[in-house]
Amino acid sequence: MNRRDFGGLALAFAAAVTLLSAADSKNVTAQLVVEPSSIAAGVPVTVALKLVHAPGWHTYYKEPGDSGLPTKIDWVLPEGFSAGEILWPVPNRIELPPLVNFGYEGEAALLVVLTPPSDLSGATVTLRAKVSWLECKEECVPGKAELSVVVPVATSAGAPTADMAEFFGRAREKLVQVGKTETAEVSGLLAVALAFLGGILLNVMPCVLPVLSIKVLGFVQAPREVIRRHGLLYGAGVVLSFLALAGLLMSLRAGGEKLGWGFQLQSPVFVGFLALLFLFLALNLWGVFEVGTSFIRLGGLLKETSDWNAFLSGVLAVFVATPCTAPFMGSALGVALTQPVPVALAIFASLGGGMAVPYVLLSFFPGAVRWLPKPGPWMVRLKKILSLLLFGTFIWLAWVLALQLKGEKTTTFSQANVNALLAEGRPVFVDFTAAWCITCQVNERTTLSTDKVKAAFRAHNVEVLVADWTNRDPHITTALEQFGRNGVPLYILYWPGRRPVILPTVLTPDIVVNELNKR
Repeated sequence: MNRRDFGGLALAFAAAVTLLSAADSKNVTAQLVVEPSSIAAGVPVTVALKLVHAPGWHTYYKEPGDSGLPTKIDWVLPEGFSAGEILWPVPNRIELPPLVNFGYEGEAALLVVLTPPSDLSGATVTLRAKVSWLECKEECVPGKAELSVVVPVATSAGAPTADMAEFFGRAREKLVQVGKTETAEVSGLLAVALAFLGGILLNVMPCVLPVLSIKVLGFVQAPREVIRRHGLLYGAGVVLSFLALAGLLMSLRAGGEKLGWGFQLQSPVFVGFLALLFLFLALNLWGVFEVGTSFIRLGGLLKETSDWNAFLSGVLAVFVATPCTAPFMGSALGVALTQPVPVALAIFASLGGGMAVPYVLLSFFPGAVRWLPKPGPWMVRLKKILSLLLFGTFIWLAWVLALQLKGEKTTTFSQANVNALLAEGRPVFVDFTAAWCITCQVNERTTLSTDKVKAAFRAHNVEVLVADWTNRDPHITTALEQFGRNGVPLYILYWPGRRPVILPTVLTPDIVVNELNKR
């Protein structure tokens, strides 16, 4: 057999295997498609994951929006091959109120550039990939396929066929252009705005309000000439602390750790440190010892009016804020960890700016607190009241630490459990929670444990599953990411044959009952 005959057979064989490499589900067909008719040593080649969706069905972009999970490709390549990142086409905006997602309908092509080794040899080469996706209509179904394609090897890359040239030409026209993605820009800008609002609302959460209250009391005694400077330094401490926390979180995630917002509270060492810090602050406010009204002037090391005192107060405020998640924060931080580093840092900085802005504004307009009486015994009484809140927080953190050290978990959630219950026709309510999450505990006591909500769950035959994130659990982290979140609380209501519903971060009994009654 001559070389030409061999090459013809190889091309025919490759075409046949390519057709067999398509994998079908009921709703999505996946196939690997190679641009050139043959590949050569060291010459990059573009391969497409071609997804064809049944009418009404869609898969997700790398930034899926309010819910969803991006398509993932795990390459299994011959030795010496390397694969680039997925080149994503511009997604469609898919609105299913109240959710807004970004993904693909009809036909979509995800392009990847593969580079063969410089010493590639042989007549053919087999390219394999394990692909997974989430396909959704009213309901969502995980999809996966193991695909392969056999490609001839030649001394130079073969020109694509007319069909392949047209296919890849269309695919490249639809690609996201770096810096020109309207969807990504809107998503990033919206996340920055939501983070700022969430930061403002953090100030009224139970873990932060005592800190801010005591700081504002400092206006009564501090000299007017330093109030503005200290306000800016407090704000700088808050913003820089959030940026430092973001940098640590992104670095750990880049190293393969499955982490999200509040990850540091999954460490018993950090929880123990935080518990002692709250005990220290509570004893200080009660008057057991005096270290200054801004409670960081340790042992007289920092003067009450020092600039360092103001800056470290901002750092402390972030420390005590970490157990809380305010409204809007969940969506914003979920987007942050899917964005490029500059955008992610901008979102975290906006969160810090929102948290700092009330105090900074008051420092520039101290007349707004003229209603406060002059310094006197009332301040001592108020400090004792605020210290009770801090003592309560210390007791709660000690309880969290005990649970972590015992390794006890209340998790009843798994995706397999959810799927099995839905298959039986049962609705499912999933409570993503953690013992160290104050917002979670407040929702539990004021809403989820009330007779009204329990009766509604029974009336609708809803099975309640708990996803306990008190200690690290990569499976729960992955489940959170599926809904575009990286922190708790998160509340998901599944109905058989329908899309899951995301409930608000802060719950009331009426919110839950009204959502149940919609069905």
